[in-house]
Amino acid sequence: MFDDWFDDFPFYADKGSKDIEKKLYGKHAGRVMKTDIKEKDDGFELVTHPMSLSYHRTEMPWEALLREAVRMGYLSHQSGTCGLHIHVSRDAFGDTYAHQEAAIARVLYFFEKHWEELLKFSRRTQRQLDQWAARYGYKEQPREILEHAKKGYHGGRYTCVNLQNTATVEFRIFRGTLKRNTLLASLELVDKIRAAVPDIALTTDIIVGFPGETEEDFEETMDVVRKVRYDSAFTFIYSKRTGTPAASMEEQVPEDVIKARFDRLLKEVQKISAEKAGALTGQTLPVLIEEQNEQDASLVTGRLSNNSVVHLPGTADMIGKILDVKLTECRGFYYLGERADGKGQTV
Repeated sequence: MFDDWFDDFPFYADKGSKDIEKKLYGKHAGRVMKTDIKEKDDGFELVTHPMSLSYHRTEMPWEALLREAVRMGYLSHQSGTCGLHIHVSRDAFGDTYAHQEAAIARVLYFFEKHWEELLKFSRRTQRQLDQWAARYGYKEQPREILEHAKKGYHGGRYTCVNLQNTATVEFRIFRGTLKRNTLLASLELVDKIRAAVPDIALTTDIIVGFPGETEEDFEETMDVVRKVRYDSAFTFIYSKRTGTPAASMEEQVPEDVIKARFDRLLKEVQKISAEKAGALTGQTLPVLIEEQNEQDASLVTGRLSNNSVVHLPGTADMIGKILDVKLTECRGFYYLGERADGKGQTV
């Protein structure tokens, strides 16, 4: 059937179906796409071979393909079961399994935090998504959602982000389309999420030693820090203030216990922060230059997209600009770098 379908294409009359089948293939899919109820079992799916977003934009003849599908009576957007499923290689989320898992956890968190906006973009109803691309459910931490998802809840692969494929992550939220612009917009959105989420920095505030805090409570805090792996954390020792409700609470924690817990927490936070920050060393990334360095006038200070601080040689006229900077060294909570265009000197 698929060969005959392509043979009917005026656009491919002089090329033959084999040329296009190097880029995509078709498979029978029951009720998918066909609008005539009498022929509801004659539907099919178009499946592309792995290709980049750029290739979809410039090389794939989507305009001709989709226009011909419409001419033949296929209107996928009128089929409640038809979806645009986008597979992204797991390698695109990080170089190691740990990096991939952390990035995918944040993807799931992003979907839960922005579900209403994504629902509008998906062009599907909540009821349709509940059946074919269900959400996992909001939890406070990305890792919690990932662990929840791994347990296979919510219908296995029928989830908004299907994790059951070994080589890819499948985004299933989008309704099927036969419009090129809608197709490309969906691909671009997924690419933006994929590109941005691995670089998202997670921070938190933690107070140690609040009245009533037990050793078990503190260990739970440490467990969260280890699982979430915050990029940075603002840690504070509880300070008793006269006149505040907490000052008169029972079970005040002894100062020596607070100090010992705080030191343990700070050590763990600094170790994780250094590990995560060090992963970017040697990369060239865009940096927003914010100010001249207060300690050294020969340097300017800027920030990465994940809010990490970068110091590099520069002058006041660079302030407000976004420059490509090679991160030459990690100093724990900040980087030293140099302009990628070769202007200026290494710190």
